[in-house]
Amino acid sequence: MMKAWVRIAVVIALTMGFAPAAIAQIYERGDRGDDINRIQLRLGMRNIDGIFGAETENAVQDFQRRRGLRVDGVVGPDTLRELGLSDLIVDGNNPPGSTSGAYVVVVPGNTTVLLNRVRRFQPAAALARSGRGSYIRAGAFAQRSIAERVSRQLRDNGLDARVAYRPTTTAR
Repeated sequence: MMKAWVRIAVVIALTMGFAPAAIAQIYERGDRGDDINRIQLRLGMRNIDGIFGAETENAVQDFQRRRGLRVDGVVGPDTLRELGLSDLIVDGNNPPGSTSGAYVVVVPGNTTVLLNRVRRFQPAAALARSGRGSYIRAGAFAQRSIAERVSRQLRDNGLDARVAYRPTTTAR
């Protein structure tokens, strides 16, 4: 239920013209992937499966309670810092390499719905196009490894992301 309210708030903020930069990366029930594996490992969980389910949510709540954090079962910036996973914090006010770099994370497509899905993970994402067609530019990075991590996160969440090396782009 909380996830639905967060999505509604994001949609309202985007439609009203608020900068998507105010949205920070969070991990919550239903999320999957390598980042969840790392969170589960830091929580000391026995069953590390990369799926943020009830067991992970309970472990997060216990961790938050022990550390004096807000107990909500959601892994946001404060919880990530306490877990020693600050590298997973993606703050829209300073998205890593979002405007420059040779390695560009690309999601084929040009719909607003798709753009908003990408912005859930990469708030600075924007519509763009190249000789190959329209796409969503999810970020540009100086290091390929960072671009691959962002691309993998998007793929783990059902998006067709890939890394391209310096495509010719024009803002749409």
